[in-house]
Amino acid sequence: MKKLFLLLILVFALAACSGEGEPEVWDWDSFGMPVQGGPMLHAFSWSFNTVAEYMPIIAEAGFTAVQVSPITESVTRSWSAPGDVSGMNLFGDGAWWFLYQPVSFRIGNYMLGTEEEFANMTRVAKEHGVKIIVDAVINHMTAYSRLICREFYNLEGGAIRPRMEMGPTRLQQTQGQLLGLWDINTHNPVVQQHILQFLQRAVELGAAGFRYDAIFMIELPTEDDPELASDFWPVVLANGSEFQYGEILGVWEADIYVDWMPVTDAEYGRVLGAALRAGELSAANLTHYRVHGTPCNLVTWVESHDTFGNYGETADLTARQIMYGWAVIGSREGSTPLFFNRPMNSNPPGRVEKWGDNIAGARGNNDFFAPEVVAVNHFKNAMRGTAEYLSNPMPGRTDLLMIERGGSGAVIINMGAEAVFDGAPVNLVADGVYIDTVSGGSFTVADGRLYGVVPDGAIVVFLYIIDDPILANITEPIPPRLAPEVAPEATITLRARVPAAWYPYAVWAWNYGMAPEATNAFDGWPGEFFTLSEDGWYIAQLPGWVNNIIINGRDGTVQTAALATTPGRDVWISVNDAGVATLSNVAVE
Repeated sequence: MKKLFLLLILVFALAACSGEGEPEVWDWDSFGMPVQGGPMLHAFSWSFNTVAEYMPIIAEAGFTAVQVSPITESVTRSWSAPGDVSGMNLFGDGAWWFLYQPVSFRIGNYMLGTEEEFANMTRVAKEHGVKIIVDAVINHMTAYSRLICREFYNLEGGAIRPRMEMGPTRLQQTQGQLLGLWDINTHNPVVQQHILQFLQRAVELGAAGFRYDAIFMIELPTEDDPELASDFWPVVLANGSEFQYGEILGVWEADIYVDWMPVTDAEYGRVLGAALRAGELSAANLTHYRVHGTPCNLVTWVESHDTFGNYGETADLTARQIMYGWAVIGSREGSTPLFFNRPMNSNPPGRVEKWGDNIAGARGNNDFFAPEVVAVNHFKNAMRGTAEYLSNPMPGRTDLLMIERGGSGAVIINMGAEAVFDGAPVNLVADGVYIDTVSGGSFTVADGRLYGVVPDGAIVVFLYIIDDPILANITEPIPPRLAPEVAPEATITLRARVPAAWYPYAVWAWNYGMAPEATNAFDGWPGEFFTLSEDGWYIAQLPGWVNNIIINGRDGTVQTAALATTPGRDVWISVNDAGVATLSNVAVE
């Protein structure tokens, strides 16, 4: 009778803290492509509804999977009681890292949305052949024990470990408190089942897999000390999903865990970042991954949310350097590359400026559907299962890297001056004309030699044997698209504050691929002149499909950089005396 009573308590506790509902069986082979080995978009702090809204663009861009931020109920304000909801900033009034401080294993939180919205997102993703990967925090809870779900906290056998400082020993690593966050008692079989039920519920709702945060802090069954070992990972990994990987920031730690699941090769990202900063893409340096094991068990990145947001070690990389890095990892064989989408109008490396519009739940900048990213993604998908060969094809040019795949296509990354190929030897087996799917230019291969020109700073992606309907018979660049669709007659209002020395002020605006018949909003430079409104803002009316804006002055002799905006939404721009502009789609006082 006692056992039955405890079982009932456990069932009710699991339902209360994990959610419940009718199971659905998902056949991962019935749609899309395998997650492993395909390009994955990290929709950092995008809401479930935002991911669903932009799914057509994500699919067209060639991403086979989207990784969303942690979906569990999270702390709102670290210093508050439950229910006192934080603001919707990534940094400041609200914080992206709140999502990494769970208070229960219910699905849904104030930043990303509800369980119902999560389920809708996965359905929309399935319709577009894209799979959803969930960032799962299962090592720790919030630092504030009073905020943790009582049903979970009071699970039989204890859900939370006693306080222990982190340290160098394996005991401290696996049972200590990471950054003061309460460590989950992963040795407890009741806790293991509770977490498994959360993962299974996410799978029932359409999650195709998981990224596990800080896995090195959770013990393995094969620990040297049997007292430290547990069967946590064999239990929770048996959740029915397609693809699961663990986040580890070190090399030797990753070497230990790679036998249990795919892991991140963060060190390769550091090596690549250093190469991008130096403009030195040595094939000898970049060919070999740093974590042991087959490439198919590695997840790679140019930057992650940690390296961008937590530590800022990659925040100094320019958007163009990120593109070069993506062309490297996105075109390689086997590994699963993760594209981190920076916030809209991010202007790193400043601690505040890098957060751009600083809106949690909103999509990031336009880079995830830039032509180079789109071309590399489809190249990656078309070349699945083919061998790779990395080389610096011109003597003395380590700023020029070629990645050939399967003898039928190649990616060339040129971080230097124009490169003229006049018979350079290649492994491409078919003679004929190869089309660059970035620029629409052509290259010729004859008798194993390449002829053509790679402009300075360009990324070239070309194939001959194509098994991708979007790339088949292509004769011009792939045009990016930008959701949401905007009626051709729609207009938006631009409000600007500009230094007095720039007068008279004008705006130049255009769209980037959504409305090919109307590339520019105005007939000629400098564009439309502003008029002064009663509230002190200078205003101009623009077509609703505009997604790029430049403010200029003194008859077009001074100007800002190009600023990305969301079509169909009014715009507020402030330009300082140094010509640095900030853009918002939310009203500014």
